[in-house]
Amino acid sequence: MKISTPEKHGLDSKILIKSDDAIREDLPSVLSFMVVRHGRIIYEKYYHGNSKDSLVVVYSITKSVISALTGIALREHFLSSVGQKLSDIFPEYVTNVADPRKKEITLENLLSMTGGLASCDNTFEAWTRSTDWFEYTINQPMLHDPGKKFDYNTGLTHLLSGILTKTTGMATKAFADKFLFGPLGITNYTWERDPLGYYTGGFGLRLTPRDMAKFGYLYLMDGIYNNRQIVPQQWVKESFSIHSYPEKVFGYGYLWWLEKLKDTIYYREYGSFNAIGYGGQFIFIVPELDMITVTTCKEENPEDTPEYDAIKHLINDYVLPAVKLEG
Repeated sequence: MKISTPEKHGLDSKILIKSDDAIREDLPSVLSFMVVRHGRIIYEKYYHGNSKDSLVVVYSITKSVISALTGIALREHFLSSVGQKLSDIFPEYVTNVADPRKKEITLENLLSMTGGLASCDNTFEAWTRSTDWFEYTINQPMLHDPGKKFDYNTGLTHLLSGILTKTTGMATKAFADKFLFGPLGITNYTWERDPLGYYTGGFGLRLTPRDMAKFGYLYLMDGIYNNRQIVPQQWVKESFSIHSYPEKVFGYGYLWWLEKLKDTIYYREYGSFNAIGYGGQFIFIVPELDMITVTTCKEENPEDTPEYDAIKHLINDYVLPAVKLEG
C-alpha cells in the first residue's frame, strides 16, 4: 500500500494525531495503530520498538481469514454449498454420535457460530491439550439445535480448517498461499498447527499490521486486489450480512462482526465490519468512508491489553471526527 497524508484524503490531522496522545497516556499495550483511506496509508504509528515488519499474533482474526478461504473453496468447487453437512465431510467423527442433531451441523452453522455444541472456549486448555481437536469439539454436548443460537466456539472454525484440508487436498496454509496470501503479496507470516498437524482454524496466525490492512482492504473492495477478484464478491456480501445475533453488537456474519460506530464530536453513525482478535488485534472496515483502521497490541500480557470498547472509543473519539464534513 502507498503512503499519503490525512489532508489529501479528507481527514484533519490535528484531530487524528490526538490518538497518539491517547494511546501513550491510556493504552500502553498498543503496538501499532493505522488508518487507511482510499487505499492509502494516511496514518501509521508504532510503539515499544515495533515496526511495519513486526509480526503480531492476531488471535481470532484467523477466523476471518478462514472465512475468506471457505468462500474461495466454494468458488473453486472444493465445497458444494454452505448447506453442506459436517457429517458428509467428516463421517469418521460424526457417524456414530449419540445425539443425531450433530449430523445436521452445516458449514453455515460453523461460519455463523451456530453449531449448537458447547463451546471449546469454555474448556480451552483441555481442548488444546487434547490429541485430536476435531474429536474434542464434536464430542461436546449439544446445547441447542444447529442454527438456533450464536455461541462463540473456536472449535467450529478449527473444523473449517480441517474441512479445507480434507476437501482441497492441500494444507490450509498451502491453500492460503495459492489463493489468498500469495495474490495479496503476504509472505512474512507464520501459522501454528494442532497436534495432528492441521493449521489452526481459530487462532495462531502472525501477521504484520500492513498485511492486516491488506486483508481488510481486500474486503473493503468487495474481494478485489490489484484488479483481481481474489475473494468472490458475493461471498464478501454474505460475510457482511447478519447470520446470527451475539449480545452487545449489531450482528455476526460469516466470521465477521457487524457493529455501529459513532463519532463523539459530530454524532455521525457508520456501519462497520470487523475482524477481532483477543487482546486488541483489530481490523475495522467502514465502507461508507472507504476507510480501515488496524490495531495491534501486546500479546504477552493479554489481561493488561485494552478491551474492545477502548479501541472502539479510539476510533469514535479521534478517527471518525477527523473525517472532514462535506460542504
